[in-house]
Amino acid sequence: MFLKEPKCNNKSYSFTNSYIIPRYEANRPPQPNLPASDLLTGSREVYLDIGVPLYEAAIKGDWKAAEAILEKDPKLVRSSITENHETALHVAASAKRTKQLQEFVENLVNKMDEKDLELQNNSSNTALCLAAAAGNVEMVKIMVNKNKKLLSIPGSQAMMPLYMAALFGQRDMVKYLYDNSKKLMDDGWTPQNRGWLLLKCVEADLFDMALKIVQDRHELASNGNVLGVLARKPDAFIETKTNVIWRKINSCFASIGLKVGGPEKENEALQLLRIVWKDIAKKPKNQIDDIIRGPPDPIKQDDKLHLGKEDQALQLLKTHIRTYCQNAN
Repeated sequence: MFLKEPKCNNKSYSFTNSYIIPRYEANRPPQPNLPASDLLTGSREVYLDIGVPLYEAAIKGDWKAAEAILEKDPKLVRSSITENHETALHVAASAKRTKQLQEFVENLVNKMDEKDLELQNNSSNTALCLAAAAGNVEMVKIMVNKNKKLLSIPGSQAMMPLYMAALFGQRDMVKYLYDNSKKLMDDGWTPQNRGWLLLKCVEADLFDMALKIVQDRHELASNGNVLGVLARKPDAFIETKTNVIWRKINSCFASIGLKVGGPEKENEALQLLRIVWKDIAKKPKNQIDDIIRGPPDPIKQDDKLHLGKEDQALQLLKTHIRTYCQNAN
């Protein structure tokens, strides 16, 4: 089963070489939940006196400076302080990870209502979305403890925060967000974006998370696109030196009638391949052939070098499939 370009209501979808994202038609864009814009639309002098210092405090994690500003006007926690309509929390959440910034976010969140954390910038990103993309796990934990709804509020181009973390290869963030997603049963998850998340995890070499996803969501194992991504990652199937050494040790002891245990666990990519292939192998032969061949890519049809590399990767994938099916028997 391949992901086809769906169209539903006001949505169409964009497929790129690096990831698949929903795209809304220009005539009916979703309206972000923007913060108050008083500072941006009001007096330039006031913005320079208040907005700029608050921005500088947020990006540096200077809570003392921010607190002095917020004590005079507590409503500023829900005000836009950048042209992209970002709050102080947005700015701090996307900054470099430091203990000082973490403490800044904690203090700031304590001054905010739950709804304040749901505010989005012009790109429809909540502060949690930005923190997820940046890999700021502790900041995300602080926000989630205040408002769990943030986990299911999509951001830019309708991407879920968990997908954003996978998009940027943030392994620790992906693990935390997935563990809190109720196995992708939270609001906002659909069969389509679950499949996109799985593909992104494989593409980003997050095989441990991809494996967990197909184990929890068995219906995703029949996603033929996963085989296509794995076919472009032959190095993922290289056996670890530890397993090679232990196999030699076991072979030596077996020759004198002794059996020795040792690490023989397959890496996550191989385990993932086994699960996906086991499900796909139940399909009719013509469907299996179509899945292995993959959908045509008109953009790259004339790229002979690319096709040559793809063909080599495809042959390698077929070899792995045959080998591990034989071993399973």
